[in-house]
Amino acid sequence: MERISTFFSKFSSVLRKKQILIPIIVSLILGTLYGGSYWIIQSSIDSQLESKMELPMQGANPIILKNISLLSMSPDYLDFNFIFSLNESSSGSLPSVEVKLHYFLLFYEADQISSLTFPYSPGDVINLKSSNFSIKVRVDISNQTRINNIFNRMIQKENVSLHVKGKFKVLGIGVIYPLFSIDQNIILPPLEEGDELLDFKFRNIQIVEKEMKLNIDYRLKVKNPLNFSFSLLGVQGNLYFDDPDGVGILNPRNNIFLMSFDYNWTDNPFVLHSNAANSKDLMLNIDIPDLFTTSRLVDEITNDQLKFNIKGGVLIIQLQDAVVEWEFNLEKIPISTT
Repeated sequence: MERISTFFSKFSSVLRKKQILIPIIVSLILGTLYGGSYWIIQSSIDSQLESKMELPMQGANPIILKNISLLSMSPDYLDFNFIFSLNESSSGSLPSVEVKLHYFLLFYEADQISSLTFPYSPGDVINLKSSNFSIKVRVDISNQTRINNIFNRMIQKENVSLHVKGKFKVLGIGVIYPLFSIDQNIILPPLEEGDELLDFKFRNIQIVEKEMKLNIDYRLKVKNPLNFSFSLLGVQGNLYFDDPDGVGILNPRNNIFLMSFDYNWTDNPFVLHSNAANSKDLMLNIDIPDLFTTSRLVDEITNDQLKFNIKGGVLIIQLQDAVVEWEFNLEKIPISTT
């Protein structure tokens, strides 16, 4: 046994200098000499080889974190899918191998988040010569504020910066490779331009001057650009309009208050499936507060220039058992002709 250890110590030293892989023939020779005991020997020298062997990478890390996507959210965890690939400079160096995850840490805003991992099942073979491989990771958060923060930043088209650290063990047929480390910053991409979560389309306007009432038909359209479904429990906000040119003795004025609205669909949630949109037709019946506001509205409607603003808006979203509030403000919403 001592001779074997000495042999591997010298042999791995040569390998490190020449930067070549252990040929599979070494495994066959050992198997012939020592029979079934070879795998015990392999296990006993595992830690030595991990620290002494090098791949022909010229110092580069063979495994690269290529992409990340968010699969689902809950009050307690986030499910991510991480896509890894082999560094191009070693794309021909490894045979079909088994990849195992030793540990995986995720950092968000400089805080480590504990995580549970779900790698490939033992025995699954990944051909690193020709394909990427993915690992699904469930990140335990148990922090409603953090969930809200991540979701809101994505919806508001802001990058979510993450830092990933981990180690992989790659096993070939009769060959042991070192532990490959990953220590990399990556961005969870936000929504793209055009992927607007919310759209108010005001369609039919009816004003009754004598009764000082304004009736508005509008369509609320919500788009879910994420990889998982969620439900809309309600929407709140304050409705204003602009009078940019004034009327009669009334000077121009913006953000003239009309009403507050609050829709609650808790008993019958408004379901939005992954990468799909849904809409609701709604009605606002507004008691106009005074004659001055009525005059301004009539003038804006007559001149086809009425535009609304929504301020202090809140969209109440349910992500499994988590309830997330997304705040929004919309300006200069015209009257739609479609």
